[in-house]
Amino acid sequence: MAETDLDVAIVGGGPAGSTMASYLAKGGLKCGVFERELFPRPHVGESLVPATTRALRDIGFLDQMDECGFVRKFGAVWTSDASPSAYQHGFEGADFDGYADIRFEEREQPGVNQNHTWHVDRGKFDLLLLQHAQKLGAAVYEGVKVSGVDFSDAAAPRVNFTLGSKPLSLSAKVVVDASGRQTVLGNQLKLKKNDAVFNQYALHTWFDGYDRMAMAKTKSLESYIYIHFIPITNSWIWQIPITETVTSIGVVTQRKNFEKSKESRENFFWNCVKSRPEVYEALKKSTQMRPFKEEADYSYGMSEICGDGFVMVGDAARFV
Repeated sequence: MAETDLDVAIVGGGPAGSTMASYLAKGGLKCGVFERELFPRPHVGESLVPATTRALRDIGFLDQMDECGFVRKFGAVWTSDASPSAYQHGFEGADFDGYADIRFEEREQPGVNQNHTWHVDRGKFDLLLLQHAQKLGAAVYEGVKVSGVDFSDAAAPRVNFTLGSKPLSLSAKVVVDASGRQTVLGNQLKLKKNDAVFNQYALHTWFDGYDRMAMAKTKSLESYIYIHFIPITNSWIWQIPITETVTSIGVVTQRKNFEKSKESRENFFWNCVKSRPEVYEALKKSTQMRPFKEEADYSYGMSEICGDGFVMVGDAARFV
């Protein structure tokens, strides 16, 4: 077997990349993480699912989640306009109140032995996960931009990157693409396929002082993730607790809806929120903490997620 600088090179230091690095380092493999940004940095995707419990336990990070002060997440709620015109759709006599909730403990999942997961500040969460991988023995290179991978030697693919203005490269036996929506290998190898059905677009920010009880039927539901459907096809508002007082609010729609509106980002956001008056009134009484940020063109998949010398994980392989 060819001699290489690393056993495994990981492109991207987000949760997928740092978790992969932690698994490999615990297994005694020599791995390196190449991250283009300097952590901490804000990021979307702030609400975990119960299945992450298994991975966090495997890499020895589960106990730190409560120590970090992240908000516990016990379930999810979906809300919608409860008017008959919005709900009957041919179901004569159906009684809908536009509200559905589920507790995670209602569904047994192998390896998940607790009734909650967490909402997270991704800047803090991602930094701690990356530092954890480094403590376990993974080499971490931040502020480096991977330009591509040279697969001309199938036994030792070479990751090409720049450090400042200096071009460098390192070889590995396997390359893991964990570059998120940058999809480094998906683009390079022309494996990426955009999803024409969803083609989702999001506009989001944080608010301080938003009254989460405005939409919670009981106090026990206050810290759940909420999905508030709005009267636009395939569109909704997310509501995610970040701290006791800070809430992430985002509008998700299809890109064509935003383009058709020809409105500013802020106007489009507020017009969507106005369709759910309870949410709108509560938000207007709170304080916006960050500028609006948009996430576009993030609905895609890959024709292949692995091949000779590479594998894709996390958002680098598929998103929505």
